[in-house]
Amino acid sequence: MASLFDVIKGHDREMGLLRRAVAGGRVASAYLFSGPEGVGKRLAALAFAQALNCPHAMDGGPCGRCPSCDAFDGGTPVNLVETAPEKGVLKIDRVRAVAEGLKYRAEAGRTVAIVDGAEKMTAEAANAFLKTLEEPPAGSVIVLVAAHGAHMLPTVLSRCQRVNFGPLPVEVLAGVVREIKEVGEEEAVELARLGCGSVARALEFADARLHEKRKAVIDAVSELDGRRWPELLSLAERLAKDESLEAALEMLKGWYRDGVLAAEGFAAEGLAPHSGGLAPPRGPTARLLDAYDAVEEALRAVRPPRYGNRQLAVETMLMRLAGR
Repeated sequence: MASLFDVIKGHDREMGLLRRAVAGGRVASAYLFSGPEGVGKRLAALAFAQALNCPHAMDGGPCGRCPSCDAFDGGTPVNLVETAPEKGVLKIDRVRAVAEGLKYRAEAGRTVAIVDGAEKMTAEAANAFLKTLEEPPAGSVIVLVAAHGAHMLPTVLSRCQRVNFGPLPVEVLAGVVREIKEVGEEEAVELARLGCGSVARALEFADARLHEKRKAVIDAVSELDGRRWPELLSLAERLAKDESLEAALEMLKGWYRDGVLAAEGFAAEGLAPHSGGLAPPRGPTARLLDAYDAVEEALRAVRPPRYGNRQLAVETMLMRLAGR
């Protein structure tokens, strides 16, 4: 058995805030845990739920030894209702199931609902869930987990206490990677830098196939100047159909970010060691910043709540990157 609070790394401030809320009996009825994907927000929500249901909680933290803590550690808690998006969308039937589950009052502790990927709620689902947020059942706590809180309805945001989780520092993320993957210290640090503070992203880069695929995207983009319009369209179509488009665009954004930093004179060791030692792009800072913005706009276009036309978003990005 274990306290999930002890498993979470790099979020001392955020977990301290939650500890004080539990210890002081000042727990809000609804929270929004927001921050980049893969930094531990859902695990923090589970740890919070464990603390709220531990009869022997000390200083707001779960004891890690009682049957309730054991249930949370083993994945079989009674006082927990969870949901997440299906195929990238959180529909009304899923949030209604959560609302229904909250009606069953826990005999001890609190019933906690965790809605992962909350920013992917459809407008219909968000409006339906609003009533639950406005009139939560007695003894319940709702935790919305979102990577892009700004994409959510203001009426939903206004009813939640926000807890912001930032990217994990490189040294912390490298330690987590070494715990999960059998890699050396140097490789763990490289994966941590590529992960940009996200455990999930760092572990993705440990997949050699995905690593090479993203390197290929950078290689293709670095040769845009000599491509003709039909070639740009073909490249856009190929990228848009790739399931890992968002991850590839994130890596491309990091590549241009490093180009800006290098242009401004930052030391090379502070930059992400992109695939195969590929050097950051060169050019005037203004042009590199525009390229960074072009990739960022493409990411915003294909992510919720916009879910824009992927090929059109990539075509627009490539045109800007090619200076057309």
